[in-house]
Amino acid sequence: MKKVILFLSLFAFLTDYSFAASDPVSQGMQLYKKHHYEDASNILLSSLSSSQAIQRDKINLSLGIVYLANSKLYYELYKISTYVHVDYLTKLIDADKKSESSFSKFYLGRALLESGKLDEGMGFLKKYLADKRTTPVNKDIAKINIGIILFLQGSPKEANKYWSKLNVDDPLVLTTLAAAYSKLGLKEKPLDMCRKALDLPAFKNQKPSINIMNNILGVYARSGKAEDGLKLLKAADLKAVFCDETVKKNKTIRFYDTELLKNISELNGKASLRFFENAANSSDIKIKNLAQFNLTEAYSLYDSPDQSLKTVEAFLGSGNSSAGLANRVKVRKAINAHLLGQKKDAVTQLDDLLKQNGKPGLMTEILLSCSRYNLDYPQIVVNAATMVQKGDGRPIARLNFALGRYYLYKHNYSNAIKHMEAGRDKSNKNRIEHNDPQMLVYLSETYYRIKKFSEALEIFFEMS
Repeated sequence: MKKVILFLSLFAFLTDYSFAASDPVSQGMQLYKKHHYEDASNILLSSLSSSQAIQRDKINLSLGIVYLANSKLYYELYKISTYVHVDYLTKLIDADKKSESSFSKFYLGRALLESGKLDEGMGFLKKYLADKRTTPVNKDIAKINIGIILFLQGSPKEANKYWSKLNVDDPLVLTTLAAAYSKLGLKEKPLDMCRKALDLPAFKNQKPSINIMNNILGVYARSGKAEDGLKLLKAADLKAVFCDETVKKNKTIRFYDTELLKNISELNGKASLRFFENAANSSDIKIKNLAQFNLTEAYSLYDSPDQSLKTVEAFLGSGNSSAGLANRVKVRKAINAHLLGQKKDAVTQLDDLLKQNGKPGLMTEILLSCSRYNLDYPQIVVNAATMVQKGDGRPIARLNFALGRYYLYKHNYSNAIKHMEAGRDKSNKNRIEHNDPQMLVYLSETYYRIKKFSEALEIFFEMS
């Protein structure tokens, strides 16, 4: 979710133009403010093509904001889901030696791959490959994932050995291979492979499975086809199980692939880029300015720090921004320096900002940015801890949550819980209309990590 100051800036901007309450931008941004991102995007998209130029620019800006918020939320869900999957499946395999689920090896290998634990992931995928219960199609899927690990480990020739004799007439195998090529940036036309898969006879009278849809969504996200991916996403059954396995009488395990959440995140993020870029071409200076402001973050997340830095310089050089927005863009500049390997320079820039502006909104921005990009910056903790002891109100509540998020990044769970609980709306503690849903995900993760599972689950049940 964009921070409160951005929403207020946009809301005030819209008010200046005196739009009626039924105006799609006003409706969409009200839903955004309540964190109903899907509903907001549907309203805004439905009116985009029929709008006049200035209205269309505002809709593009609003869509960018909504899609960026949704992308960031799905990314946080992906991170906690991957952590929980590794934890759960490891314990399941350790505890279930007798019945020994076959698919648990595969999905643990996948989750370990997603979390960057390549050697461990390789081990479980090879165990699954050697399992006599594994079907030929699933053997091919395992080989593709082993190939991904080998490629990431610097052994492309070994990877190609696993990929050389696959049954690409099967749509699941073909789209899984396309997704692998896409992830690794290989030149073998993954989009064409996905289109070929969708044209196979198997889909004449039925929809693709969620496994196939997941592969195609990832390819679309990484190939600049975000809008096509979002259309496909609307047709997908996101509650569908990737596979289920009966291991004992009356015991069935259902498996899901956490990468689906990452693909949804990337689709939304890439879509936000396009809408912000459209809005940045507006003749209205206010729209252009807010679009550039948002692009500084979107480029950093979904393009490159270099492109983000160019936009930062253009934004700061325009002289059209308020001091508050300019300072937040300077945070982005410092983070980009960190991403480009210039950590000392990044810390120096943040130190200068804190000396000039010690307000809770800026400290919240710094804390959240440092947490997301793994920038260790102890000074912000000292400043923020002092600030939350002295004040109250919504800005302090958000600062408490951001401080808790930083402590979560540092694995200091007791302090993370303390500050996040201080920042939560006490009377509507798990309602997304009253709490930033990203923050609720952070809180749930913290409870999970200290083994307070009922508290963690309660948050997700009430959020949904």
